[in-house]
Amino acid sequence: MTWILTGASLAVSGAGASLAGRSRSPSQPHVRVADRGGAGAPYAATIERRRTAMNVRRTALVGAVVAVVLSSAPVHAGDEQADRKQVQQQFEKYLSSVKGADLVLASEVWSQTADVVAVTPFGRFQGWDSVKTNIYINFLQKAFSERNLESTNVAIHVNGDTAWLVFDWTFTAKLSAGQPMASKGWESHVYRRTPRGWSLVALHYSVPPPQP
Repeated sequence: MTWILTGASLAVSGAGASLAGRSRSPSQPHVRVADRGGAGAPYAATIERRRTAMNVRRTALVGAVVAVVLSSAPVHAGDEQADRKQVQQQFEKYLSSVKGADLVLASEVWSQTADVVAVTPFGRFQGWDSVKTNIYINFLQKAFSERNLESTNVAIHVNGDTAWLVFDWTFTAKLSAGQPMASKGWESHVYRRTPRGWSLVALHYSVPPPQP
């Protein structure tokens, strides 16, 4: 295109081509916008796919958290009132096992596991075999010809698969040589739910300190 200056006016040779070129110039941005619009469809699809993937991951994370919470809940936790009654029955069986120094009855009360523990004024005994030998045989059977254990102020608490019980006790007995004796104290039990029911896994009892 040749630009020709005549006086104060500006003429353009090839005016038709120039006008045509000028008429197209304003339309170029619209053409480019249209082009970007065409490229925007795949971009929008990509954003949507990413958003969907994030939602899926978020849903999976929530599901995992819920699963962990549910798995931490007691699997066998039942009605608390029924559990308390069953623990009470085991406790009464325990009292009978002491009165009779009964190994068979005691084995129905105590857990038959190595983590069982009994803490007494005359020793600490770990495992059912040790409890059976030192408390039921050497103490209850050999030291006494008669024995009776009575409880008062019994309190039972249940939390899932664990229960604990505390009470005050009075023990009256006759020594193997025939002398009567009596003592008082406090005792606490821990019971664990097992496939065979509630089992005693921990015992601790104490007596008042000697009079000065």
